[in-house]
Amino acid sequence: MSDTVLEFKSVCYLDDSEHTTAVQNSSFRLSAGDMMMVRSDADTEHAPIVDLGLGLVAPASGTILFEGIDWAEMDAFEEAACRGRIGSVFDAPGWVSSLRVIDNIMLRERHHTSREDSEIHEEVEELVSIAGISDSHDIYLRPAVVRQRRLRVYEWVRACMGSPALVIMAFPEHGASSRTLEYVLKLTEHMAAKGSAVFMLTAGDIILNHEKNDKWQIVNGPELFCP
Repeated sequence: MSDTVLEFKSVCYLDDSEHTTAVQNSSFRLSAGDMMMVRSDADTEHAPIVDLGLGLVAPASGTILFEGIDWAEMDAFEEAACRGRIGSVFDAPGWVSSLRVIDNIMLRERHHTSREDSEIHEEVEELVSIAGISDSHDIYLRPAVVRQRRLRVYEWVRACMGSPALVIMAFPEHGASSRTLEYVLKLTEHMAAKGSAVFMLTAGDIILNHEKNDKWQIVNGPELFCP
């Protein structure tokens, strides 16, 4: 298996929608423990670079490798297995409405690992604490009755569950309280220390200007994609 977790090689992508950012000749590499933060335009409605990294859409040209394997060469089972090793936060929320928040958070670990529920639950409690939540009683409720700002923090927690090879986040500040944004950095830096590669796309000044950002490789969006 390659030491490189995620690699873009001269990737180009152009969507027909005027609301989607194009990707042009994008090349970068993330290894275990690396952290890359991409500064995006606040007006961007959708940036496909996250979908590309997850193998959800195919580039018009170029190659995208996850752990040394081209997404384009994987079959459906290989894709599913690889995505089970990726923790994701999308720019729009995504919850299974019929499950409690905690069951949503634990879902990937229950499906892709043989860990005991008690162990997974302990990890949820640890990550919730790192995320700055002292009273997590609402984690046992369904998403529909939990405040959006709190749900956004729980999305960060869900992405960091287990030992993902990659944590990839698109605009984690969307829907979050400004008071909580420092905790998304604490969570992702915790994951990088455990060996996850971290990729974050953000337009949030609080995140971009945080005093601890010297640990991150910060890239301007136009260096990876054109508006």
